[in-house]
Amino acid sequence: MQAVRSRPKPAEGGALAAAVLLSAAFSFLLAGCARPGPRPPETLVSKDGAYIVVIHEGVEAKEAKPVLAALEAQAPRIRADLGVSDPVPYSVHLRGSVGEYLEVMRGLIGGVFPGSTGYAAGRHRAEILLTPLAAQDAVHEYAHSVSLAWARNWHNKPRWLWEAVALYEAGELVDPRSLPYLSEGEFPSLAELDEDYNSSDHRVYEVGYLLLDFLRGRWGMEKVKELVRSMGDIEVVLGLSTSEFERDWAAFVRERYL
Repeated sequence: MQAVRSRPKPAEGGALAAAVLLSAAFSFLLAGCARPGPRPPETLVSKDGAYIVVIHEGVEAKEAKPVLAALEAQAPRIRADLGVSDPVPYSVHLRGSVGEYLEVMRGLIGGVFPGSTGYAAGRHRAEILLTPLAAQDAVHEYAHSVSLAWARNWHNKPRWLWEAVALYEAGELVDPRSLPYLSEGEFPSLAELDEDYNSSDHRVYEVGYLLLDFLRGRWGMEKVKELVRSMGDIEVVLGLSTSEFERDWAAFVRERYL
C-alpha cells in the first residue's frame, strides 16, 4: 500500500492574522532593545593593493595616511635591499588605545611589552600604536617582517641582530656623538643588547644601526643573512670570537662616527 504524507490543515484566518501581528511586534521589540555593535574598522589601501592600513578605534583616517605613505615610499627599497620578493599584501593595524593594543598583543604573541609602540605579527602583519612616530614604527616593523623570509621564526634570536637589521633598513641612525656612553668608550656588550625587552635598558635601539653598518660594510649583506640563519653564531659565520667582534665594532664606530 502506497504511503501518503498528510499536509497540515491551514490555520483559521483570524488565528493566522494574529500570529503574524504577534511576530511583527516581537521583532520590533527586539530591534529596539538591540545595542549597536562595534564600528567595523576602516581601511586605507595603496593603489597597487600591496599595503593596507586597518584603522581601529581611536584613530582617524587623516592620522593613518602618513603610515600608508611611509610604506609606499620605503617598503620597495627594503624588499630590494633584503632580496625578498613577496606578492602577499602587507597589513598594518593602527590602534588608538594602549589597552586594546596590549590586549591584542597578548592574544597574538602570548605576552605583552609595556611601553612598546609596535611589533611584527608575522610575515604580513604589523601592530602599531598611534603615536607621532607611527609611520616610522610601521616601516621598522615592516623590515622585521620582511627579514623573516631569511629565517622563519628568528624573532629576537638574537635580539641585537633582530633589531639591528630593522633599525638599519628603516634608517634609524642615532648620532653616536649624542650618546655619552659611546663618547666615553663604554660600548655595550652583545649580551647586554640581547636582554629581553621588558628587562633591558633599550640601548639596542640606539646602537643597532651602527652594528649593522659595521657588519654590512665589512662582510656584506650575504654574510648578514648567514648570520641571521645561524641565529647569530659569530664565530662560525664571521670567524671571530664575540669579544673580537665587539672590539672591532667599537673601533669602527670611533673611526667613522666619533
